[in-house]
Amino acid sequence: MLENLLISLEIMVKGMIGIFAAVLLIMLVVWILGKLSKKQK
Repeated sequence: MLENLLISLEIMVKGMIGIFAAVLLIMLVVWILGKLSKKQK
């Protein structure tokens, strides 16, 4: 029982890290595009 809980917890943590990294990457890309578009105007 405890072993299954630890495995599921590990998978959940990896998923959370993956989502966090994806959101961070998207924010970075949006910020860079925003800077580039301001220079063009």
